[in-house]
Amino acid sequence: METEVPRTPHETTIRALQDEGDGGTPVTGKSVRVNPVATSAHGRGASAPAWDRLRLAVSRYRYPLLVIGAIAVVAAGQLVEDASDGTLQMLTPTQSIRRWTLLALVLYELLMAAVVYWTVSRSLQSLRRVVKLDDASFATHEARFRLRDWSTDVVLLIISIAVVLLLFVGLELELLDNDPLRNQSLALPSAPLSALIVLAGYTVIGWAGLKLVYVAARMGRFLGRLSREPMQINVFDTTALLPFGNIALAVALAPAGIIAILLVGLGAPSSLLGWTILVLASLASLLALLLPLRGVHRQMLDAKDAALETINSRISQLFSEVSTTSELDKATMARFSDSSGALIPLRKTIEEMTTWPFRDTLAFGRAVLIALAPLIYTTLSELIRVFWISPLSR
Repeated sequence: METEVPRTPHETTIRALQDEGDGGTPVTGKSVRVNPVATSAHGRGASAPAWDRLRLAVSRYRYPLLVIGAIAVVAAGQLVEDASDGTLQMLTPTQSIRRWTLLALVLYELLMAAVVYWTVSRSLQSLRRVVKLDDASFATHEARFRLRDWSTDVVLLIISIAVVLLLFVGLELELLDNDPLRNQSLALPSAPLSALIVLAGYTVIGWAGLKLVYVAARMGRFLGRLSREPMQINVFDTTALLPFGNIALAVALAPAGIIAILLVGLGAPSSLLGWTILVLASLASLLALLLPLRGVHRQMLDAKDAALETINSRISQLFSEVSTTSELDKATMARFSDSSGALIPLRKTIEEMTTWPFRDTLAFGRAVLIALAPLIYTTLSELIRVFWISPLSR
């Protein structure tokens, strides 16, 4: 027979490890239903074994360790690739900015994946107060968000390995960077160990990019589903809806940041293909901002239209009363004046209401500019170079 007893430190540690391994949130309750026979085997005052404490510490800092390990693998691959021509320029970043760009790109991708997930996680309570769902229905959405399937990372890693092997081993393509001093292309090193390190670096680069795309797409899908649920919208104060905009902006920053890093490190595109990729990537960033918010935008627009319709109806009714009344005494005129003095400013306030979950229209415009910033910056730079710098240098 099972009874409810206080959880011992050992059982708390084991339960936390099990929850972490399952990808869920550790249970923080003070009691748990356990078998008293199993409980007595460990003793109520027994401390957690050292191995369990180590596993718990590692699981707590698992993602930072993963980021450090990924950066180390990429850095090792770039060092080996840099030294394959007999010289080492990577210690002078001005001569090997492309290699450092790859390191910055991987760091950004992994950190941004965590930022997007963290932004959604810290906004759940705020979203719960806005969305008109029962606890069970909202818990279903939350469970889909919190599901951490580590097998997905394995699948993404396998895809990255397959692509890297196909490109650099099967098709024998040149490596992404060349010798910055001799401006010569580099092939995969002939030494097996060196080749393995270089391939491992490019595999991590591909895996980090796929991971960020997967996290951004998954969080955008979560936000899109939630934004289609019925909401409580106050047309005079849309502050409660701001978490929707914050999440969408974090998702949109994922591709925008990648583009910005590549432009700074690799330079502006110099071909039609390069410009096409830049435009498509910028449009993807803009769509990542707007598409998940379509549901909440439509509901905010409907709430605004309904409020304006009510106010306009009251103003029309007031106008009809004024028009049909032949003689107006002071009391009636004061009532009409007070009513119009209240209704007209209300209508103006509702007309100025933003229909996107941002602080105001200006904030929404800034979010759009952030999503398109790399494309705008590159276009302006090229226009200045073509119409100003080039003529002056002749």
